[in-house]
Amino acid sequence: SELEIHIAPDANIEATQFTIQDHLKGYPNFSAINVKEHYPQVFSWLDMLDLNAWVILILMLGVAIFTMTSGILIIILEKAQTIGVLSALGASNKQLRHIFLNLAFRITLRAIIIGNIISIVILMIIKHTDLITLDPSTYYVERIPISIEPLHLLVTNLLTIIIILAALLVPTHIISKIQPSKVIKFD
Repeated sequence: SELEIHIAPDANIEATQFTIQDHLKGYPNFSAINVKEHYPQVFSWLDMLDLNAWVILILMLGVAIFTMTSGILIIILEKAQTIGVLSALGASNKQLRHIFLNLAFRITLRAIIIGNIISIVILMIIKHTDLITLDPSTYYVERIPISIEPLHLLVTNLLTIIIILAALLVPTHIISKIQPSKVIKFD
């Protein structure tokens, strides 16, 4: 009543379905359907998970930008006197912004490296142990499928760094508002 054909993971499902359907033209009682048509509830569930992943990534990026922005503003305000002295000695606003962006880059890079190490260790523990199991009747799998793609990890990290540093360009413009005559204090 049914024949299941497995194809390579990188093969085009729709093209394979059409090829099989062409071979079945002389047999009106037979048809070819792909796995997405046969189990639409599974794929709608997977699509929902993809949407959740994007929402979580956007929220995490928003928190990272807010945290780094407030952190750089605090550092700028704490170092206002130093900024005033450097400005009085001839440092340009661009040079001063570069100093703080460099500091923000180092903080961001350190946080990303530590976060990657912690998350990869946790993922490997989950992948290689039965630490977390799922109910197959609800989730269609017994274990959480984990796949770490180095290219995806690299692209995500680079985009995070670029977006955070771009977002920090605005708060570092406060440096140009600092007037040396108002912040330099002599004790």
